[in-house]
Amino acid sequence: LHNHFRDVCLPLGMVTLPWFLCLFVRLLPWESTLRVLDWFFAEGSRVLFLISLSIFTHYQFLLLSFIDPLELVNALKAQLLSLKAETLLKIAFEVFDEKVSYSLLEDLRAVIYPQVISDLQDAGILPSSTSSPCSPSPSPSDDLESSSSGQPIPDPIPS
Repeated sequence: LHNHFRDVCLPLGMVTLPWFLCLFVRLLPWESTLRVLDWFFAEGSRVLFLISLSIFTHYQFLLLSFIDPLELVNALKAQLLSLKAETLLKIAFEVFDEKVSYSLLEDLRAVIYPQVISDLQDAGILPSSTSSPCSPSPSPSDDLESSSSGQPIPDPIPS
């Protein structure tokens, strides 16, 4: 399925990003959405991956039949509106629950994170620097506490 998405020029993120951002709300039937949300709030972000993998597994043959990416996305959206919670959760538990652990997700994040940061810097979204993106940047007050000569600026109001 990954190869098929690549062949039809459909980045996986184009499909999954809306799912992750809205936690599947308004994409699945209400009962299915509530079950996913309940599981998500109980167990965390791993659930998003389990549900996504379950959807792709359930609709794999349908998705492979499309060569137009727009038609593929629209067909998937239409199918999701009738996906029963029992079907979705059964696939998630039986096929992926033991395979997708929190440690696996953390390992994958550690591998992907540097590339994501690099891509964001290349796109100008993050400033390019040799420091860690999480290191604190100088605050504006740091600039106000010294003059260009490096000497402290005297307080204009004497005490």
